[in-house]
Amino acid sequence: PNGIDISQSPIPSFPREWHNPPIIGTMSRLVEEKALDVLLDALAIIDKRGIQFEVRIAGDGNKRKELEEQINRLGLNNKVNMLGWVKDTDKFYNDIDIFCFPSRHEEFGLVLLEAYKNGLPAVVTNSDGPSDIVRDKINGLIVPKDNAEALAEALESLLLDKKKADVLAKGGYNTLINEYSIPVFGKNLSEALHLVIEAYKGKKTS
Repeated sequence: PNGIDISQSPIPSFPREWHNPPIIGTMSRLVEEKALDVLLDALAIIDKRGIQFEVRIAGDGNKRKELEEQINRLGLNNKVNMLGWVKDTDKFYNDIDIFCFPSRHEEFGLVLLEAYKNGLPAVVTNSDGPSDIVRDKINGLIVPKDNAEALAEALESLLLDKKKADVLAKGGYNTLINEYSIPVFGKNLSEALHLVIEAYKGKKTS
């Protein structure tokens, strides 16, 4: 696994104050495997239930026009803001309340660790990378890929239960500190390299 440097980052406050209405955010390339179309379908389900929220999507890609058309078709124009690429990522995370990662295919995903660093609860799919990091109901929520209804249920559960969201956010931050901060990453890398070197020495002497 990878790691991120949090040595210069302020410790987020828990519980974190939310916007009114709460803001769901995601950051990714606007491409097929990121499944933002599924996120939009999930948001439409939540919207029909009368739950208040806003959405910010950071990123760009070849699916942008299709996604904008989908937003219009679903009547989410007053809910979803397409930001394009953002330069100040910490500001982006500070300006949202829930992080969503709806990918169909994903590797490790540093953006999830960035969300943890900024004290955000996360909803992810069971794609390889995120499901390796997230432990369901402990440091985030995991839903099946390509399942808008399940994604809507997970997001709704956080929108309607901030205490639950706060617990997951704290769990995510603790996971970052204990498993993916640079000191931990460096220690793990050193140990792995030591094992490789010892194995290589063993082969040479055998």
